[in-house]
Amino acid sequence: LAEAVEQKEYWYRPEVLDDGDLKPLFGDARFETLRKISEGRYEEARRAGRMRFSWRGRAAGTLVLAVHGNGQNAGIARRDWAPLERAGAQVETVQSSVVDCTGRFRWEYDGENYRQTADAARIVQDAGYERQGWAGFSAGDMLLRTLLYTGLSCDTLALQSPWTPLLEKDCAAVCRALAKKNVEVHLFCGTQDSDCIEMAQMLYGALHSAGGRVHLTLQAGLRHRFPPQMGREYLRLVTRP
Repeated sequence: LAEAVEQKEYWYRPEVLDDGDLKPLFGDARFETLRKISEGRYEEARRAGRMRFSWRGRAAGTLVLAVHGNGQNAGIARRDWAPLERAGAQVETVQSSVVDCTGRFRWEYDGENYRQTADAARIVQDAGYERQGWAGFSAGDMLLRTLLYTGLSCDTLALQSPWTPLLEKDCAAVCRALAKKNVEVHLFCGTQDSDCIEMAQMLYGALHSAGGRVHLTLQAGLRHRFPPQMGREYLRLVTRP
């Protein structure tokens, strides 16, 4: 911790250093000094935090709007979805204003944070693209909220390892919104992703039963992460049926 905080100048959300596993260190003068330094940097970053959207203008016929997962950033999202860019799409990223730790950000499921994703989608909604795909890792729930709570839409939606607490209370409403807006949904989830596989299967089942256009790809042996190599099934996000 001393190396991270003092030498590398890292910082963490306060709750990270308030973890019960660290309880034996609570009250230790050295630990408390490091914690205070970290909390000061966190507060500084929190006050400076703002949503960042990479889009600067239309550069291709197809747009992919990519959302990072919690504990990630826009650079990671761009790297994950880069194969779609190599396939000819314009990939642009939305980065949350909510800080997580040094260089990393998170989304809050508070009914408000999704508005940052909606703001980005609103900017490009009438930018003249022939096709728009929205893509998200883990916190793709922000994209579902945008589709449910706003008049914004896309042609295709790709959710990798989808953490979607929204479904617990609004699954039927989500399905109706996706059907009404005629969004083709692509779900990808690892068979070892104990956090999200049930959510992915729930959304697939509900959409399939409602007659929605939905595809589910289960990735053998994969935990809660992006696959090391993107398969051709992802290209359906940027190619016409």
